[in-house]
Amino acid sequence: MKIKMRSGFFALILALVIILSGRGVSPPAYAAVNYAASSPWIASIANFIGGTNVKVRCIGNWDSYGRVYSISRPRAGEIIIALDSQEASALRINKNSGNLRLLYENLALPSGEKYMAFFDPAMLPFIVQGVMKTLAEADNQRYAFYQRRLAEFQSRIDSTVEIGRHMLEGVKLLDLTGAQGAWLRSAMPGAVRPPAEVWKSWLDGDTASLNEALAEADRRGWLILLDSWTPGVIRTASAAYKKQLTLAPPQLNQDTFTFLHDIFITVGQKSR
Repeated sequence: MKIKMRSGFFALILALVIILSGRGVSPPAYAAVNYAASSPWIASIANFIGGTNVKVRCIGNWDSYGRVYSISRPRAGEIIIALDSQEASALRINKNSGNLRLLYENLALPSGEKYMAFFDPAMLPFIVQGVMKTLAEADNQRYAFYQRRLAEFQSRIDSTVEIGRHMLEGVKLLDLTGAQGAWLRSAMPGAVRPPAEVWKSWLDGDTASLNEALAEADRRGWLILLDSWTPGVIRTASAAYKKQLTLAPPQLNQDTFTFLHDIFITVGQKSR
């Protein structure tokens, strides 16, 4: 009888030891992966998707005319994320580098149209998905985490656009942006965008038509909206009007959603 009690007691102790020791076992830790982003926008997206699992440096920036320029060189071991091969080339990165990851092979578009993808809620998810895939390929153990962050990014884009609809209700503006106007047009029906053929005629030298459109917008009290990617000829002609605003591109270490929300605030304040 004593032997049975002792064996039962030891079995109970052994079971408790196994349970308690199992609680103390931590999941394997994986080091954060190092990335070099070609622009502040890609850096911001990578930081959002990766969280503390990534270390992202920005090696490229945009000047006041939307042109990419280098601010740093990639470091050994960093995975480089660039929009396309043209952007990589502008940053003097060899397209055959084994560490280079392109979201697109070659977007043969003017810079404004190319970067419009960063500000169009219909196109931005594809950019974000490309960043997510790049992170997951380098760190497959956290694939489920990156997928959840991708879904959260899309949800926050949708909710931010909805906020913009309420903030900018009734606002009228002439959208002469090269890229960022796509974000505003998603939230406000009062953004008037010149048709492609009119836009082309302005760039081909039809200054009379351009000046007429600017004067009409001014007469109506509309905001004339520009950005860094607005062609120079249009920016120059618009400078004569007081009610005009040039949106700045995203800056280093700027939160994606704060930046997008602030566009709505800035436009709303300037329009009234």
